[in-house]
Amino acid sequence: MVDKSDFRHRVRFLGFTEEVRELLAAADLLVSPVRYESYGLNVQEALCRGVPAIVSANAGIAERYPSRLRDLLLPNPEDVGDLVNRLLMWRSAIDYWRDRVIEFSKELRVYNWQKMAERFYWLATRNTEQITEGERVESLAGISQ
Repeated sequence: MVDKSDFRHRVRFLGFTEEVRELLAAADLLVSPVRYESYGLNVQEALCRGVPAIVSANAGIAERYPSRLRDLLLPNPEDVGDLVNRLLMWRSAIDYWRDRVIEFSKELRVYNWQKMAERFYWLATRNTEQITEGERVESLAGISQ
C-alpha cells in the first residue's frame, strides 16, 4: 500500500532492529493502532524516551495513561478518520503533547524491570486467598506493595 502512495519516500518498514534507542531519539511520535496488545512495550519504550504515542485504548498500556493523555488513545483502531483527527490534533500542538509525555515518562521510568520482578515475586509467594483483588491489581501495576 505504501509503495503505491505519495508517502513511499517517507515511510520505511525496518523489520527487526536493535537500534531502538536511535530510532526513538529521531521520532516525533509513535502510532500503534493495534487491535489487541496485552501490554505494549514498544509504546512504553517510546513514552519513557519522551516520545508521544497514539495507541489503541484496548492495549494494556492504555490503562497506565493518565487523564491528561487520554486524547492520545484510539477507542477504535479500525476508525481511520479518528486516527487522522488525533494525528492532526497532535501535530497542531507538538510541544504541548511532548511536555505532557515527559511528565508521564518520569512516572513510567520509576517502575523498572527490577521493581516489576519484585512485585511478581511478591504475588507468587503469597497465598492467593489472602490477597485481595485490589492488592493484586496494585502490585502488578506498580502502585503499591
